[in-house]
Amino acid sequence: MCIRDRRPGDRRRLDEAPAQPCRERREAEDDEQAILDSLRPLAVETRVNDIFGERMIVNAAFLVNRCSEPELDTAIQGLDQQMKDRMLFRYVGPVPPYNFVNLVIRWNH
Repeated sequence: MCIRDRRPGDRRRLDEAPAQPCRERREAEDDEQAILDSLRPLAVETRVNDIFGERMIVNAAFLVNRCSEPELDTAIQGLDQQMKDRMLFRYVGPVPPYNFVNLVIRWNH
């Protein structure tokens, strides 16, 4: 279901719901896919994390060889220019590769 402002007790059927929130979500999903498709080839590995907030489109980490950082930076700047009328890009790096480590702790009693 694609209704953001659904409230308890709201008994509207899905086909009676306004189309705007669904259209916005589809557009966000298309934008997310376009961003990931542009950046994934530059990374050794990619992790897509949960988004937080209604306005975030994608929350991803890209594991990049140090020598490829300028290429990734240029690609992100290009996306920012291409989509500047619709969204703002925020990214940080380089950072330690926390998103690419799975730590399992087993307690032996």
